[in-house]
Amino acid sequence: LCKKIIEILDTLSHSPGVNRIEREFIFHIQTAIIRVEGILMPMSVKTLGRILSILTEGMTIPFRGEPLSGLQIMGALETRALDFDNIIICSVNEGLFPKKSISNSFIPYNLKLGFGLPVKEHEDALYSYLFYRLISRAKNVYLLYDTRTEGLKNGEASRFIMQLKYLYNLPVKERSVTYRVEPEVRKDIIIDKDESVMERMGQLFLNDTGKALSASALNTYIDCPLKFYFSYIQGVEVQDEISEEIEADQFGSIFHSVMEQIYKPYEGKSITADIIKSLLGSEDKIEKFTDNGFLKYKNISEPKGYALLIKKLIIKYVQITLRYDLSLVPFEFIGAEKRVTGMVNISPGMDIPLKGFIDRVDKTGTVRIIDYKSGKGDLRYRDIESLFDSSLRKRNNVAFQMHLYDLLLNYEGEITVEPYFIRELATGKSHSLVIDQQLRELFQDRVIQLVKEVFNPEIPFSPATNRDICKWCDFSSICY
Repeated sequence: LCKKIIEILDTLSHSPGVNRIEREFIFHIQTAIIRVEGILMPMSVKTLGRILSILTEGMTIPFRGEPLSGLQIMGALETRALDFDNIIICSVNEGLFPKKSISNSFIPYNLKLGFGLPVKEHEDALYSYLFYRLISRAKNVYLLYDTRTEGLKNGEASRFIMQLKYLYNLPVKERSVTYRVEPEVRKDIIIDKDESVMERMGQLFLNDTGKALSASALNTYIDCPLKFYFSYIQGVEVQDEISEEIEADQFGSIFHSVMEQIYKPYEGKSITADIIKSLLGSEDKIEKFTDNGFLKYKNISEPKGYALLIKKLIIKYVQITLRYDLSLVPFEFIGAEKRVTGMVNISPGMDIPLKGFIDRVDKTGTVRIIDYKSGKGDLRYRDIESLFDSSLRKRNNVAFQMHLYDLLLNYEGEITVEPYFIRELATGKSHSLVIDQQLRELFQDRVIQLVKEVFNPEIPFSPATNRDICKWCDFSSICY
């Protein structure tokens, strides 16, 4: 990778549009990369990027010019005893001018001060002298500072600007300059389903590889066929960030794991009020199951700090769920984490497998499909067609998922689908939908059309029509 970057920089430095100053920059960056290349130590791309950032941030590049003509670029110390008519001082931000002093000495501040050694105040006094001496005989002084606030950069004007304005009451003229920087307009990426793409799709879904289209895969295709292509056809994975925080998907996985362990001993049995009251009273058991989840999904044996707060929140969510279940007793617990599969025939000899994992199936008055959701939501939608309409700003993908689970469960009678939105259960709200055979067949017909579209060689993989979903897409850096 280092060699490739050096080659690119070399090509860039010889291109006609690059001037001498830019060539000097390129040369010093190449030197830094050659230094890293000489380490001969295996490292990730992320580590390489960090090392290059550290090397280039501390890099200083000397400029030479004719002192009697044109523009002279000088450091603050070089201006001593020199007078200029016109002065432009760049980066007059607090922390840059005067420079933020960081002591690298082992000698404590008080000892330095007592023995007359240079301390921070000396450096500040030096910069103050250089600044005021430099501007004392100038006719025009331009002080430039960056007002942007990004990360630890606060965009604050230097104390010298404030002193000129408020201490010496000089007639300072202020002007804010902004530049509109627009990237080149890029064409949408369109992936045609040529012979190689269709062959790849056939290898994935038609050769008993065990791969099948899930509810999330079909939801992804409806939202953005291009994202579906990246994720499910080419298998591009988002790099996992090592983080001490509990991400939303890990939170959900731990919660699902706890609920599965709680109800597992009662599979195929009737759940009564006494059983649920007993579970609610067994906080030690719930805590143990939560610890098991942290160990499994985060490799944390004893949650502390932020993880401990999340653990307590998960326990609270479990208790909310059990209290809601208490209002539904008695009911028969059929199973948890139930894998369901199905087939869609799109042409003779072409059966596309579908799959799903239902969080829980039980039976009250009717069979119930339950999916645990840690956030908020609802089951409202206009009609079946709206569940497949990618142009809608808020397409109900939860309702789509629940309909697909109902279809894959292959049950002919009425089924109640009920996603448990835990935050809303806490306020007493619940959302359920009864699916009969007629509604099921309408959805089934539309799913068949959708899968046929996925495997239709005439319809390419194109970007999302609703660009709102691009804001949180992992592949926005590829397709812009």
